[in-house]
Amino acid sequence: HNVFKMIRRKGVPLVFFDRYIHDPDFTRVIVDDRKGAMDAVAHLASKGRRAIAHLGGTAQVSVSIERLAGYKAGLEAAGIPFDEKWVKPCGFSEEEGFEGFMELVKNARRPDGVFAVNHPVAIGVYDAARELGMRIPGELGVVGFSDLTMAKYMSPPLTPVHQPALALGQEA
Repeated sequence: HNVFKMIRRKGVPLVFFDRYIHDPDFTRVIVDDRKGAMDAVAHLASKGRRAIAHLGGTAQVSVSIERLAGYKAGLEAAGIPFDEKWVKPCGFSEEEGFEGFMELVKNARRPDGVFAVNHPVAIGVYDAARELGMRIPGELGVVGFSDLTMAKYMSPPLTPVHQPALALGQEA
């Protein structure tokens, strides 16, 4: 936090966009990550998914923290017990999504749903599922935070939690 406070003391305007630090003195423009994650889990549960995994980012990043909290709250709201083995912190890239999903299924039964922290991780899950011979959406439902434009080009199209990046950037 000290670096940001030093920047502000020098009179440089500073607005956090998407990720932020927990300090009420700083302005931030964000989506409701927790509610979006809850909605993602609710969607998967409404499709009959009961073994819902979460591939999250890194533990120190605000979006990871909020989306994990929303995942847990979504499970609770759907009457699905939380199980730590279904949570895999993996980062934010396609490669990390692929590796994270492969690691997740190595020592546990396969999930029937995945909430991915973002669009690239969801792409990695798609690739891993294909390699494992899992059908999407037949055997595996996938929801991720994403840009709606990108989601529709995936096959089958990714079910997204809309993150209006352009509008957030304009507001910031």
